[in-house]
Amino acid sequence: MIEIGLRKRVERLLSGLVRPDDLNHLFLFARDKNDGRQTIREIGDFIAHRDERNKGIVTDSVREWATIVAFFGPTFSPRQPYPWNKLPSLTPDFLRVNASRVKAQSDLKSKGLSRRDIDHALPRILNTMSRNQDGTYTLGSFSSEKDESIFDYLVSAFIPRSAFDGDKLFEDFCVVLKSRSLIKREEMDTLKTLRNAITLHVAAIMHNSVIIVNKHVSITLRVSLSKDEGVTVMAAAPTREPPKKVTFWASPMYVVTGRLEELCSNALLAAGKLDAAELEIGPDNKLTII
Repeated sequence: MIEIGLRKRVERLLSGLVRPDDLNHLFLFARDKNDGRQTIREIGDFIAHRDERNKGIVTDSVREWATIVAFFGPTFSPRQPYPWNKLPSLTPDFLRVNASRVKAQSDLKSKGLSRRDIDHALPRILNTMSRNQDGTYTLGSFSSEKDESIFDYLVSAFIPRSAFDGDKLFEDFCVVLKSRSLIKREEMDTLKTLRNAITLHVAAIMHNSVIIVNKHVSITLRVSLSKDEGVTVMAAAPTREPPKKVTFWASPMYVVTGRLEELCSNALLAAGKLDAAELEIGPDNKLTII
């Protein structure tokens, strides 16, 4: 009976009537029947637990970004490298995070490196580090010049990365609906015309959600509008933990690409800062202010 009701919601969606309640029901149903597709599980979890998030792929990405910012922030202005006998306490975590991001970069080959090189070198690099009494680290001698070049690359590469984007989310959403027989093959072209509305609804869900980074830091996700990227959900991470003076560096966690005029209502485009606003999909299937 539940799936019959969900099929009715899909039919209403295909008719062009995009209701947040229908989409929420579909994502919540798919949360536990996602066929291993993490994006669908993640959005179902956001709908169920929006106020404070402490797990999931977006939380993982935000925590990674917070680690990167906390490592680079204190040395950025003025630009000044850490002394090798006083590397910050988060250095091992930072190296692991940046290694995973560096391996996805397309320019590794031009630097004479490969993913395998980084996988093999990282444990050796971590083993050269000794912990000081104050929690900082001292860097020891490298076992090879290649290990040293990999370390130099890791501590200089600054790589923002989203958890996923609207294209990936919509692809996974379609697959799950088909696998649960909630949509027919001949209806897929109609569903594709609603891609923007569905993916923008997810941006509205994520907007103003709070990600718990650690016991000292939490980060509120905010929708931002970019002529170059479209609609993005940003995470602004602090360069230092309070009560020290902080600045914030933002990175996209979720992106819906497209022309803003096609994605956003005029009211949203004219709104300026969106911190205090709640968002939804309007009658024209564009993102708008409630």
